[in-house]
Amino acid sequence: MLKRQRKRFNRRKLSARRLFNYNAKLKWSVGKLVKKRIQEVLATLQESIEKQSKMAEITLQQKMETTAENRQAQIRSLQERLQFKSRKIEQARQLVDALVQEQSKICQEKLKLKLEQSEEKRNARFRALQERLEAHDKHVEEVCQQVKSLRSEKAQG
Repeated sequence: MLKRQRKRFNRRKLSARRLFNYNAKLKWSVGKLVKKRIQEVLATLQESIEKQSKMAEITLQQKMETTAENRQAQIRSLQERLQFKSRKIEQARQLVDALVQEQSKICQEKLKLKLEQSEEKRNARFRALQERLEAHDKHVEEVCQQVKSLRSEKAQG
C-alpha cells in the first residue's frame, strides 16, 4: 500500500501544501496500521499469557491434587500401620492377661494345697499330741492306781 502511494506521489507533482497533507495522511494511515498491528500483537501476547497462566494453574492444581493424594495415601499407610501395631499390642496384652490369670490360678491352687497340707499336718500333730496326752493320762491313772494299791497294801500290811 505504501509503495503504491509513493508511486502515485512520484507521478504527480504536488505542491508543498499537498505534500504536507499527503505526508500527514500517510503518517496517519501508517500510525493506524502500526496501532492495529500493536493491538494484534498485544492481543496475541495476552492470549498466550492467559494460556500460560491457565496451564500454570492447571499444573499447580494437578500438583496440589497429587500432593493431597500422596498425603492421604501416607495417612492411610500410617493408620494401617498403627492399627496393625495396636492389634499386636492388644494381642500381647490379652496373652499377658491370660498368662497372669493362669499363673494366678496356679498360685492359688498351690497356696490352697499348702494350706490343706499344713492343716492336715496340724491336725495330725494335734491328734498325736492328744494321743500322747491320753496315754499320759492313762499312765498317770495307772501310776495313781499302783500308788493307791501300794498304799492300801502298806496300810493292810
